[in-house]
Amino acid sequence: MWECQAWLSSLTYTCRSAIAVGSLIRFWDRAPLTVKRSVGRVVIPCGPPTCHGFCYGSESAIYAIGFAAKPPAARAARAGRHNDRALPRNAPVLVLWVDAFWVYRGDKLTLTITGPDGERFHRYSNEIKANKARQFLFSGRKKKSLFWPAGEYRGEAVLIRKRADGKTVTLVARQTVTLK
Repeated sequence: MWECQAWLSSLTYTCRSAIAVGSLIRFWDRAPLTVKRSVGRVVIPCGPPTCHGFCYGSESAIYAIGFAAKPPAARAARAGRHNDRALPRNAPVLVLWVDAFWVYRGDKLTLTITGPDGERFHRYSNEIKANKARQFLFSGRKKKSLFWPAGEYRGEAVLIRKRADGKTVTLVARQTVTLK
């Protein structure tokens, strides 16, 4: 596996040496990724399911998903500052965020949060209005009492695309957080 210490630049990574398509690469802040396209030292990755990068013949992917105790800034979430697996029960809000690559006009991106009792308590859907290389989206709910109920909360992001040939492509990413 190649080690690359590079920052995400648009949708490509620049590594210190040329890397072949199909190679596994690891960045300091990411799970291992498979090189989908390579031009010398510049690579476009497609990750394994562990990093939520599901590729279906294009570079579209739900790249990252997480929970936050406040509305997150895209740059902070991408830097890993909103990847906690546990949050305090007195957090003012519970927010699910998602970072997706290559979304297209007409795609539907839905965020759902399910509480520890198994009941869905928040859902937000957004239809993409224009083609974008990257889409950062978050949604959540304010705390209504002194504390959130303790337990594991599940978040799910679903990207649905209806293709011109009539087929539907669905990308799904899930994450959990424990409120203590």
